[in-house]
Amino acid sequence: MKKALLLIPLILSLNAQADDTKAVRSSNENFARSSNGNCVRSGAVICHDECGDEKVHAHGIVIDHKNLVIHFKFDKSNLEAAETAKLDHVIEKVNKSGKLIRVDIAGYTDKIGTAKYNNVLSTKRAIAVQKYIQSHSSIDSGIVSSEGRGILDRDLGCKEITQRDALISCLSENRIVRLSLELKHAE
Repeated sequence: MKKALLLIPLILSLNAQADDTKAVRSSNENFARSSNGNCVRSGAVICHDECGDEKVHAHGIVIDHKNLVIHFKFDKSNLEAAETAKLDHVIEKVNKSGKLIRVDIAGYTDKIGTAKYNNVLSTKRAIAVQKYIQSHSSIDSGIVSSEGRGILDRDLGCKEITQRDALISCLSENRIVRLSLELKHAE
């Protein structure tokens, strides 16, 4: 019994519902599914992963996954109002928790343009998110890092599209910044 309790300390610490203590872990052990279907983080990092666009529970913090992915318009690095609202949601949650120890920000672009240009643009996007977080929160700037990672070439079903405007529209899900939050372990 002690071994079972050691395997799911986060789930027990959340104590959200009794059903959350009976969980099925993912193959990479990053998250678990409770018997009532909640996606419960089994580690101390909140990021966009197999939980998809649903709420993630970690050390008492509940964040919608969609708020960890910030979208950008084509060839732009400025934050739109809908995206700053997502960041405000994340900032509010982590400020209240007092458990944040690291924020990693990774910027991406679609495949249109040169690799050199896209590396610069992805870095600008990551920096825009970092600056927003630092100017709108009490999060220590020493725990926030940003990095441009260039082209995110996920298959979005756009391979056959040749018309430029249609391709730009189709690739919109690759023009993003992803947030990864590391939290203190529950005591």
